[in-house]
Amino acid sequence: MLVAMFLMVGCQTTQSAETENKTYVVNPFENKEIPPDQVVTSSKPILCGRADAILNDMYKKFVEVPVFLGESKATHPNSGKEIRTIVTITLNENTGSFTIFEQMPLEPRLFCILSVGEGKFKRMKKGIL
Repeated sequence: MLVAMFLMVGCQTTQSAETENKTYVVNPFENKEIPPDQVVTSSKPILCGRADAILNDMYKKFVEVPVFLGESKATHPNSGKEIRTIVTITLNENTGSFTIFEQMPLEPRLFCILSVGEGKFKRMKKGIL
């Protein structure tokens, strides 16, 4: 159910405004040079749910299975302490559908859907991009 909601809502940012059934997306960099040291904060709705339920749902609906597990480091905004989270990528090798998840930093039982899509892994040889 969460995945269906994510697919319907999509990756909307808070940099858009809706007026009279029309959505206008504001791009502050349109037709401007972006300096190399420019850092931008973006907000988009991220859906999160119980890790076991989300992973089971991805398998039942899309036959996606985990193909990557990794650890990410972040800094707690209030305490400054290091937080470690798990990043998971699920993939259906037949259809190419994939989902990227990250464990919620303050609640490890919850997984958040960062992105969904279709693609394929490029098989790389050692030392060759």
